[in-house]
Amino acid sequence: MDTIAAKAEGRTPLQVDLAEMLQAMRVAERELFALVPDQDRDGAARIGSWSVKDVRAHMAAWRAIEARRLEVDDSNAILHARYADWSWEDVDHEADASVDALLAAIERSSAEMLCECDGTFAGIGANGVNHAMGHLPEVAALGGARGQERFGAFAYEIEAILRRGHLMPRDSGVILYNIACARAVSGEL
Repeated sequence: MDTIAAKAEGRTPLQVDLAEMLQAMRVAERELFALVPDQDRDGAARIGSWSVKDVRAHMAAWRAIEARRLEVDDSNAILHARYADWSWEDVDHEADASVDALLAAIERSSAEMLCECDGTFAGIGANGVNHAMGHLPEVAALGGARGQERFGAFAYEIEAILRRGHLMPRDSGVILYNIACARAVSGEL
């Protein structure tokens, strides 16, 4: 969306870009997790020591505001324990709700707040997509060639949004770094 259209809607170009990145992330997440066969979703140690369902729940929970207030290791353990017994459908619903909550927060936040780093590697507004860049490559690998292709399309979509130049350079740089790492690990680079 161009700057004029964004202002006409009462949103800044930064808000538009962050919202578009989150929407792209939501679609990519849905499609990548859908490529993992049902019987492989709950199996332990599919991605590190976690099941695929654990990773999906972690990504959903991490987007919640309270996770930002805890130490990373402590919050990961708490979040894992909270969602371990949930069904795939419940975790999937929570993942969607967490994106909706971030989109709503972006809509009502100032550019200054969205760019605040608050001890994370990326600004608050960009952290949801940046965090997904750390986990989705592993999910994509479980989806085989189709998963790798879908992750690549997601990465290109995010790069196109970043090229508009509305995000803080630090935030764009961190996301681009994580895309490059994912490509290097997959053998694309």
